[in-house]
Amino acid sequence: MATIGVGWVLRLWQLAENPSLWLDELAVVRNIIHLPMATLLLSPLEYAQIAPVGFLAVGRILSSVIPDQEWVFRVVPFVSSLATLPVVYLVGRRLLGPFPALVAMGLIAFSPPMIGLGAVAKHYASDVFVAAALMYGGLKIIDGDADEPAALAWYGLFGGLLLFFSFTGVLVAFWLAAAVSASWLIRRPTGWARRILSLGVPLGTCAGIVTLIALRARSAETASFMAEYWETGYPGLAARAPQWLWSQLVGIYEVGFLTPYPWTGVAQSWPAVLLGLCLLGALALIAKQRRAAVIVLAPFLAAGLAAAGHLYPLVHRLGVFLTPSMALLTVAGSIALTDAARRAFGPVTRVMYAAPLMPVALALISSHPPFLVEHTRPLIRDVAQEWRPADAVYSFYAANQAMDYYGSRFGITDWVPGACARGEPREYWRQLDSLRGHPRVWVVFTHSLPRLGEAEAILGYLRTIGIERRAMLDQMDPLHTSAYLFDLSDPTRLERASADDYVFESGVEVDRPLRCGDEPASDWERPQASQ
Repeated sequence: MATIGVGWVLRLWQLAENPSLWLDELAVVRNIIHLPMATLLLSPLEYAQIAPVGFLAVGRILSSVIPDQEWVFRVVPFVSSLATLPVVYLVGRRLLGPFPALVAMGLIAFSPPMIGLGAVAKHYASDVFVAAALMYGGLKIIDGDADEPAALAWYGLFGGLLLFFSFTGVLVAFWLAAAVSASWLIRRPTGWARRILSLGVPLGTCAGIVTLIALRARSAETASFMAEYWETGYPGLAARAPQWLWSQLVGIYEVGFLTPYPWTGVAQSWPAVLLGLCLLGALALIAKQRRAAVIVLAPFLAAGLAAAGHLYPLVHRLGVFLTPSMALLTVAGSIALTDAARRAFGPVTRVMYAAPLMPVALALISSHPPFLVEHTRPLIRDVAQEWRPADAVYSFYAANQAMDYYGSRFGITDWVPGACARGEPREYWRQLDSLRGHPRVWVVFTHSLPRLGEAEAILGYLRTIGIERRAMLDQMDPLHTSAYLFDLSDPTRLERASADDYVFESGVEVDRPLRCGDEPASDWERPQASQ
């Protein structure tokens, strides 16, 4: 099918570009390559990371067989991203019909974020695939395609094995199994108890094992950090829950269908319109196909209740496992709207079913592959080509992971790691004061969050006390991935300011307290100590 083929080509294009590992990817990858297998799978990861054991195990095995190749860490997300397209089509065909299924699949096939996540060494793409695959299995079971206990046991086993590649899959599987079991309990078909056991035992066993491993692998520090970092992903007071839920789902439409990370933002009207169609589609589906609607809505129920219980936040890329359901319900809403227009105004072509594709197509045209986030590999390579043994290299604290991983590959083994000082730019200036007198000082940035203005504060100070000799901005992205060469040996310029008396007005306002703690950017050294 042409749509699947184009979707696969776009994902292969992204993978073939071999983008640099960005901060969170480096945090996971360095765990995979440094920790023993047992520690990797059964103990808390470094840098406040958690990842499904299947993803970690495959990455470790492949990187052992094929060392020093970054693409091996992207095999699971890439294969998951490819497999998602036909599975979404099959779900849509069963639910809505051939052409609407094609449209629903197109929403994911042409989505810039979904294309990008297919080549990101994290588990988000497998979350999407597992959710879609579980929904497909749930629909087949509830439609009676698998009635025999043996067939149900195989469904339960296959679905259970998928859970080793997705934490969110456990949540979705629970509610899908509950919906299927409730249907059998209500209808009481022949052998209903055996059916529940045949499906539930293998699925429940795998879900229990995955849950125990996840709890064992999540340290108290990681849990605390994640709860604080994703605090907007949990609902507030009950009176605010509807507004919160609407806001979160609009945000997931943006980061799931329209804007690849680092999300420079799109017109809020597009995500809101798509969400409106999604809600209309949910109502239409409940009215016409109640049992099928329960299956498609199960991920939403899982997400909402998990967030309410502070078990899993519903926010940003952590909610992309909802995209298969969102795509299907959005097209269902477009069908309902088109059919209503046909009844009210006369002939309206069914091509209008494809209207939701327009914003996704426009997003792909304006932001097409390859997506290069924190593309530090060529940047550090370029610095290394001009680096001299006597040069000093200062790494902004969020670039330490990249400098440690890529610097040694290009011959830069002696560099000054910056320390995190969020909200306290004077601490950065004090770190830089230790390099006064050097005629050649390289400063490497990445993952400098625009809202904090840290890179601007550092560069402002350096331009005051030194002379900017070189600026490598060809790799710059919204997170300020760049490098600069400064001369800090001019006595006259050095006398202009010190860290204690320099004044810099950034105009940046931080809307919530910030801290440096147990996170990828702050604790980059620990994997080396764990060898």
